[in-house]
Amino acid sequence: MAQPDKIMDGIAPNPKPTTEPRYGKRSILSIIAERAAATPDAEWVSIPRGSKPSDGWYPVSYAQALRGIDRVAHRLTDVLGVPGSRLPDFNTPEVQSKHYPPKGNPSDPHLFPTVAYIGPNDVRYIVFALGACKAGFQAMFISPRNSHDGQMNLFERTHCVAVGFDATYKNIVQPWLDDRPEMKPFMALPLEKGFFPAEGEVEPFPYEERQWDGGVEWDPLLLLHTSGSTGFPKPIVVRQGMMAVADAMQIYEREKGRPILPHEVAMKSKRIFMPSKYRLVLKSVVHHDPADSRREQCPSSMQQECTLLC
Repeated sequence: MAQPDKIMDGIAPNPKPTTEPRYGKRSILSIIAERAAATPDAEWVSIPRGSKPSDGWYPVSYAQALRGIDRVAHRLTDVLGVPGSRLPDFNTPEVQSKHYPPKGNPSDPHLFPTVAYIGPNDVRYIVFALGACKAGFQAMFISPRNSHDGQMNLFERTHCVAVGFDATYKNIVQPWLDDRPEMKPFMALPLEKGFFPAEGEVEPFPYEERQWDGGVEWDPLLLLHTSGSTGFPKPIVVRQGMMAVADAMQIYEREKGRPILPHEVAMKSKRIFMPSKYRLVLKSVVHHDPADSRREQCPSSMQQECTLLC
């Protein structure tokens, strides 16, 4: 999370690469920053240029991903301001009881204000979520299948302060803004027209990650929600530590002689195509390290371009 009182104190704009991966003790944002510094042109995901495979794919590098994340973070803080102040010590019972209430708002809105996003199923979801996280917000992915009352209940429960959306969703979002005028609207840039800034177009967003054992593993990464089949949809917090569990799997390449699936897929695949589910794309950041020497030990005949749609 951004540290408001240090933004102007000359802190490093992004974490520096580490000599040894801290598997299970690092955030998604740290991993992307390290990859962008070490292998800036390495491909992260591929985006379809059209509706047919013959239209080809547009590769997105880690450097492009980092610039896109930084632009989202800048835009949110420019309009909404820097949320909260320095995070407290999460080891105290008083803070824990306030920050993780058993009912009601899933996280303190003063520490992590909620910003919603809705649009076509593409990589902008992930970039928006990580940009919000970097700026100190928590992104909430909302479904267009929710009823109007169900959406408004989600906004109320999470104290949502803004909603980002693709231009094609303007008519869906407008009734929400009419009923909740305090929410600020953000229209996302088209994916094919400048969504990822060119080098030099955006300043690095100042970011200083707290010590992992100091509570950052409990910070929200993003918000999802239940289906609403038994009532209104209920918010679900996806925390930083949940992705760290996937990261820690890299310590154990095999279990009882059998390869662990995420690691094996990463070693044998060269490309991840979008669209894809948020979980898979986030895990691709953790497991698909282009500089990992273990990938070189995998025969090239086994490395395939896999379209992952699970």
